Amino acid sequence: MSRSDPQNSFPLRTGRDVARFLSTSWAAIRYALYRMPPAERYRMFTISKRGGGRRTIEAPCVQIKILQDALLRRLEEIYVPRASVHGFTFGRSIVTNAKRHVGCTWLLNVDLQDFFPSIHIGRIIGLFKAAPFNCEREAATILAQICTLNRRLPQGGPTSPIISNMICFKMDRQILELAKLNRCIYTRYADDISISTRLPELPPAIATQQGGAVTVGNELSSIITSARFQINASKVRLQHRSHRLVVTGLKVNRFPNVRRQLISQIRAMLYAWKKFGVEKAGDEFAAKYDRRSRNPFSAAAAFRNVLLGKLLFLGQVRGFSDKRFTEFATQLYDLDPTLLPKAPTYGVSQVARAATCVLTNDGESQTATGFFLQGVGLITCDHVAKWATHAFYPDTFSSRYSVTVTESKADADLAICKTDLPPRYELSPYFPDLRNNTGVFLYGFPQYNPGFPGQFQQGQITGRRQMFGCTRYIVSMRIVEGNSGGPLLNGFGQVVGVAVTGDVDQRKGYSPADYGAIPIRYLREFAALRSPKERTDTSGA
Repeated sequence: MSRSDPQNSFPLRTGRDVARFLSTSWAAIRYALYRMPPAERYRMFTISKRGGGRRTIEAPCVQIKILQDALLRRLEEIYVPRASVHGFTFGRSIVTNAKRHVGCTWLLNVDLQDFFPSIHIGRIIGLFKAAPFNCEREAATILAQICTLNRRLPQGGPTSPIISNMICFKMDRQILELAKLNRCIYTRYADDISISTRLPELPPAIATQQGGAVTVGNELSSIITSARFQINASKVRLQHRSHRLVVTGLKVNRFPNVRRQLISQIRAMLYAWKKFGVEKAGDEFAAKYDRRSRNPFSAAAAFRNVLLGKLLFLGQVRGFSDKRFTEFATQLYDLDPTLLPKAPTYGVSQVARAATCVLTNDGESQTATGFFLQGVGLITCDHVAKWATHAFYPDTFSSRYSVTVTESKADADLAICKTDLPPRYELSPYFPDLRNNTGVFLYGFPQYNPGFPGQFQQGQITGRRQMFGCTRYIVSMRIVEGNSGGPLLNGFGQVVGVAVTGDVDQRKGYSPADYGAIPIRYLREFAALRSPKERTDTSGA
């Protein structure tokens, strides 16, 4: 369950040890746990469940939430989830959970009743007293009190998910062993247990079926009850591949897929927006479907957000290169491109395409890439700016606009240019330095020919190198002639760098060991991005 604690903070013995562990004061903990009026500690409200009914959410007040957030960060340093756990775990989701069961013959779904409330304070105290925490009774009790409301885990506390996964650690191991013994696959997403097999019959240790009634196998049931959880009998389902197989709301007969209803909803919402406008479409949506809307005056905003959420969910499940998804994403981009930077891959490619243009010289013997940066102008490489005289969009290559250099720096290989080409979209910069293995995207026009729409590549930062006194990001994507000046973007569509180093002479077969991009933060050294005071100080010096 754990990795070694690098700061050797355990074992904790007293409340003051807990305070130091959470980087807070003992007085703050005492006030939040013992002196604050109980009615002020949590805010209660309800939300609708997908399958009907209402779910009560217990949101902690600011003081308790600060303590829980601090504890959550420390627990995340220690807890390593099992491979079978997909809920409340970084990098895993209902999609990764569903993928484990694709193509199965039989699928059993078991729901744990009152999952969070069934985890009471005594179990949490025992968790903190055991390895790897090994806390004394006083410290373990205080840590448990920080996590609990009315002596149980609250539905809505930041620490509740990770605590529940830790509590289930032994149960997950035992069910996994049982599943392997019976040639089955086991996953758990929060309180939703899924066990599948490709065998022609489901092993009786897992479940049996007689006359349509499904009974959880004695061995599986014994593991769950010994872990002090109860099976919700009304939500036990056994499915065969001859019918629709569903895991955490996704179909898994051939591949993880959404319900047809979602596709129809997205198509209808896009059609209504295009035909009637977002205001009328939003009013219609709020009147017919969004009965939970708390603010009737923001129907259009709610409509946008719901549509974007449904579209992103479709992309997450079916992939952002899925034909249906890209079709809908293109329609949404045409209706409102400002929504797309909030999205992952497809949004990055769309805004990069809108903000990027082709640069060429008078004789059109050379081509490269440039892009528009918010409030700055046209950005490209210094070595490109030395010969670039015209800019155009690839879909209107006959309409050329002049380009002139405003400011450039050879050491950073960056240039700010001025052009009459009207920007279709302006990218925003992201100046903080990026770590190795960060996912990035590159857009540009390598080896441009008329009709070429541009190339979008996905990769990561693999290292960095010093050149001419400046840092270069080394990227995994291939940068070839024509890519120079193209934007390097993060997952939110923000510019983090500019492509500067690539294949120099393909005719001679030369390819550099590394493909590099200059961090966009070097633009801060340009006069165009310095404040008036900074410019005055520099000129005075």
